[in-house]
Amino acid sequence: MELNYSQYYEGSGNAYNFGGGLVTTDDLPKQLSDKNVHFVASANSSKGTDFPLRDVNEQADSWLEATTDNSQHFSYLAQQFAIQLRAAHPNVPVGIIQTAWGGTPIRNHVKGGDIYANHIAPLEGFHVAGVLWYQGCDDSMNEATALAYESQMTSLINQYRAVFDQDDLPFLYVQLARWPGYQYTQNVRFAQLSTLKNVGLHNASNVAMTVSLDTDKGTSTLIHPLGKDILGARMAAQYLAMSEGKAVPNGPLIAHAKHASDGTIVLSFQKGTATGLQAENPIIRRLRAQPYLTTQPIRTRRLWMVLLMLQYRLPNHCKVLKLLTFPENGVRQRLQSRVIRLC
Repeated sequence: MELNYSQYYEGSGNAYNFGGGLVTTDDLPKQLSDKNVHFVASANSSKGTDFPLRDVNEQADSWLEATTDNSQHFSYLAQQFAIQLRAAHPNVPVGIIQTAWGGTPIRNHVKGGDIYANHIAPLEGFHVAGVLWYQGCDDSMNEATALAYESQMTSLINQYRAVFDQDDLPFLYVQLARWPGYQYTQNVRFAQLSTLKNVGLHNASNVAMTVSLDTDKGTSTLIHPLGKDILGARMAAQYLAMSEGKAVPNGPLIAHAKHASDGTIVLSFQKGTATGLQAENPIIRRLRAQPYLTTQPIRTRRLWMVLLMLQYRLPNHCKVLKLLTFPENGVRQRLQSRVIRLC
């Protein structure tokens, strides 16, 4: 989730992420430049109970505006999600709190985990619009963590909603991509699907999964494949549908599979999720997402704050910062002048 240019593609030490020439910088999304998108990114530190801040925000001593230069430190998926929201509601600013920490298992992010303690708990009381989640590779390395993933994911959704005091807070997550590097990826992927129907969810509304299996544009051998523009568009479409009270779009959801007498496998899908489904052979390298547009009038101005979770590990850094808030009605008044130690 934290995939960005400065940490993953800049410098000779990141050659691995280009897949030996499979992709070039020309294949990467353009950096977002929008003065009405701001972000704060956490450092990878679990020390203490205060929110840890990455050096780029520490140096600025404020939220970072999504300029072309600053966006080099900004999650590609977050950028693409924000682009879609801004296209749909051009008069509404977007704020991103990025709590990504790569190479960590989900158990560290649920209540009781060290990352939860200083990345999520300190945000209690903030008014956020939703949560984006893209994680699971670390849990795909062994069978035990893969089999425990569904229960952990269910608990995490319930707990994060409790922190932000909204039992139907939109929670959008990406099903793991096709990267074949870990043995139990398919188990985690199935656990992510099963979470949608888990009886342990306190509120099953406004929970959506984004399919990524068809979005990598032919780069499935990369742990960080292309296609963040497609994922961002899909997640934004889901979020906007939730906020507008419309049916939430999703990919086909399998109900069951069985062997037929002729040796084929017959797939059945959950009702309403595969209408019009057909097999295609797309030119995957040319896929591009189109802006999701809406004709709904804008009635209020609101600060959008989206929590972004986890992918790959970076050096620790930590300091105290006064976290400024936008003067928008979406933030609770008592937080307008709140000083938060981000360390």
